[in-house]
Amino acid sequence: MPPTLLPTTTSTLPTRANPSPTNTTAADKERDKPAPSKPRPITSCAACRLRKVKCDRLTPCTACTTRKPPTECTYSTTSEEREAIAAADLIAELRATRNRLQGQLANSKSGSSMSAGPGAVPPGFRGAGGLPTGYDSGEGEDAAALEAVYAVLREGSWDVAREVVGKIRGGEGMRGVLGEMDGGGSTTTQL
Repeated sequence: MPPTLLPTTTSTLPTRANPSPTNTTAADKERDKPAPSKPRPITSCAACRLRKVKCDRLTPCTACTTRKPPTECTYSTTSEEREAIAAADLIAELRATRNRLQGQLANSKSGSSMSAGPGAVPPGFRGAGGLPTGYDSGEGEDAAALEAVYAVLREGSWDVAREVVGKIRGGEGMRGVLGEMDGGGSTTTQL
């Protein structure tokens, strides 16, 4: 008996789109293309490009002066273009240096005990009671002493300023520094 053929049925269920790349449209392909980049300027001389070595962009470059007569060192760009390229390289280098220094400055400020503000006193310079060394509770007298020391620093010579700062750094109080200046020390003779 011959085989019986069954009728074929088609499914009426909706089919999902296949997420494979074969179903992408031309518009999708255009969107996914990277933007065309500008051609990089040629900065090396012809001989260095041919030998595929780094050129220092001098005229003549160091590689050409060591290998062949310097007259054979030629560039395909004009000198103005090479100067602009060198300036751009210098600007990029300076920006990198600036960013590095700003990072170091930020790190030093965050780790410093002086980050509390310009009037902050480091812990090593505090005396009894938490006041800076050489101070007591008489605020009017302290202010007058500070003003007098400031006047000496402002109006005195460099030697006087060094001597006063050295005494202050040595832990001597403001009144002690002023007493020595008024007592006929070497600072009064130089004022």
